[in-house]
Amino acid sequence: MRRRERVGRLPRAVFINSAINFEGFLRFLTDHRSDDFSGQVIGCFDYVPFASFLSFPVIMIRQDAERMVATAFDLLDHPPESPGIVVIPPQLVPPRTALTGPLDELEDDPRKGAL
Repeated sequence: MRRRERVGRLPRAVFINSAINFEGFLRFLTDHRSDDFSGQVIGCFDYVPFASFLSFPVIMIRQDAERMVATAFDLLDHPPESPGIVVIPPQLVPPRTALTGPLDELEDDPRKGAL
C-alpha cells in the first residue's frame, strides 16, 4: 500500500489475486476506517463467499473446480493421442451474490410492513 502513502489514496480499482491476499487487504482497511472507500472497485481472483457481507461490493472470479477435477480424471482415464490444451472458464460472481439465504426471496414492501 505504498501508493496510498505517496498519493494519499488507493487506486480507483484494486484487483487481488487470492483469498489470502484479500484477507490481508481487509486487515489494511481496518487500520484505515476513516478513509472513504465508497468509490473503490474491488475485485478478487478467488471465491470469497463472506465478501457478500462486506459494506462495499467485491467482484469475484470463481474457478470451476468441480469441472477442472472431472476433466483431469477424464484425461487420466482416456488419455488423448496428442497433447492439447483444455480451457475451463471461470465464473464471474457479481457483488453481494455469493451467498443466498431464506430472506433473499422476501420483498420489502412498505404497504405490507417493513422487515
